[in-house]
Amino acid sequence: MINYFDADELEKNHLRKEPHEYSSTVWYIYDKRQEKSLPVRVIKEIPFEHTQLYREIQYEDNPHIVKILDVARLDEKFILEMEYANGIVIGEFIEELWQNRLQCPMEERIDLALQICGGLKTCHTLGIVHRDISENNVILTKSGDSWQVVLIDFGNLHKIRADAKKDTTAVGTIGYAAPEQLGYSASDSATDIYAVGVLMCRLFTGKGREGVEEIENDTVRNIIKRCIRLEKNERYRDIDSLMADLRNASRFFRKWEKKSENRIVDSLLQFMDEEFNIDFANAFLETPDPIPMPIYVVLMASILIAFVLAWFLPWYFLPVCYFPYQYIVGGYFKKRLEGIRFYYPFSQKMSEISKSINLLLTVNQIQYEVLNESEMRIDLEGQSYIVKVDLESQCLGISSDWGLKLADIKLAFCMMEDFGKIVYLFQHLYRW
Repeated sequence: MINYFDADELEKNHLRKEPHEYSSTVWYIYDKRQEKSLPVRVIKEIPFEHTQLYREIQYEDNPHIVKILDVARLDEKFILEMEYANGIVIGEFIEELWQNRLQCPMEERIDLALQICGGLKTCHTLGIVHRDISENNVILTKSGDSWQVVLIDFGNLHKIRADAKKDTTAVGTIGYAAPEQLGYSASDSATDIYAVGVLMCRLFTGKGREGVEEIENDTVRNIIKRCIRLEKNERYRDIDSLMADLRNASRFFRKWEKKSENRIVDSLLQFMDEEFNIDFANAFLETPDPIPMPIYVVLMASILIAFVLAWFLPWYFLPVCYFPYQYIVGGYFKKRLEGIRFYYPFSQKMSEISKSINLLLTVNQIQYEVLNESEMRIDLEGQSYIVKVDLESQCLGISSDWGLKLADIKLAFCMMEDFGKIVYLFQHLYRW
């Protein structure tokens, strides 16, 4: 790194240094040989404890993060050297978008959000949280006919600590800072997700988080509502989950108009053959209590007794050991499955939902019945399930409607697969 605080070295390299207009720790570096008046470098004084974090980011070389060229010590200062990101801050873009009513399709706005998430994914993978995603810290540069997002200003970056109870200092931009940044708890990946949600509100409404209800599209509105929940445990648990939902929404906007009626029906017919890749860990809003230790003891003891009996008794006594055991275990896990509550990203009653999924269920010969405004019965391969939607808490509950039928281990596994299909169906209504 050039010693940017040595006037002779700057002159020798045909460079000049100018201070940032609003920060005493940031300087712009210009090449005096170039006619254009744009900086070639940005240097920033950083605290010693941030040097290693910046080096970790530097080695990743993510196109959506400002390129870090060097981290070094100059005299008594620790200096960060970065490329100059030539573009406009996203706040100016949003202002132009809403004041001058520029045309920017929904899928392009979603793509901007995806690029922001792409930059954050690198940070979160390293265990680092940005803590200052805002309209002034996201640069848009032109790349052909599209916009390229670059995240800048990592001055509030923070290493995530699992044992931390709260942040040591209150940091962030007003309106974008999550509640935990104000001292309520510790910052983690959900903190950046909150800021991304607020920024998406600005993109889609021109307003902050208070404008979320003005977003007309249910899918986008509910994605953002989940991002900006005040309780961080109720937000997306990781940036990958948010990106998956944004990609699905973008795919819908790009392809829906192009689909013919036959292609729609074909896609509906493929529903029952799909692999339902449900991220159950992220889908759960509420799970049963952990299995208590006595249950583990009983299960292990029953397995041990079954092995002992199988060793000493004739083979025809095995069913005596096997069948009670599998019905006890199957029934127990059936009860646990029915205690789970899943995230439901829509604000529709069952009567409205039935209109949306009627074609899907009909072409796959799935029987269903709307029981009331919040409940529906669905039959899957001879098994009946009651699906209950709680609009207030935005969660989905599923229970079996099997009468006196006992659940063995095999039936419990079938029930898990059926739950996956139902959750997939209700969380991806917009696909149909």
